[in-house]
Amino acid sequence: YCYFAVSACCCLPHDSIIRLIVAKAAILITVADDFYDMEGSITELEALTEAVQRWDGQNLRSHSKTIFDTLDDLVTKTAATYHLQQEQTRFLKEFRDIWRETFLSWMTEKTWSDTGYLPSMEEYLETGMVSIAAHTLVLPASRFLCQKLPVEEFKPGKY
Repeated sequence: YCYFAVSACCCLPHDSIIRLIVAKAAILITVADDFYDMEGSITELEALTEAVQRWDGQNLRSHSKTIFDTLDDLVTKTAATYHLQQEQTRFLKEFRDIWRETFLSWMTEKTWSDTGYLPSMEEYLETGMVSIAAHTLVLPASRFLCQKLPVEEFKPGKY
């Protein structure tokens, strides 16, 4: 669905980078979210979440290592492809920040599930707006469509 949606609005040949970014991110979101929801132990998930926050996956193993390495590869290569050379460093930081926020939201939901915590509607919506991970698809892609996107539009928590 994500690839179809982005293909419908970014169908020109020069927009292929946008389609690639969204497709790769959508696959990663599916795998990582399922890992948080069903496969990962709380220890693995805490280690993965901390590794994403530090952006250092050296001590990870198994599926956590694969997820982090794939994420790092996606973010690094996407930032390197960004056409405004002077903005690549800032783009890399911003892109990492939205993924950090997403992984934290998945960890929050996992903690709620494991402990039986029933969040308030406000807590649920605040976390859910991030954990759905639409911003990890739309915001990086929008940078390739609109070079003048204001920095504050890309910062976590401003959706």
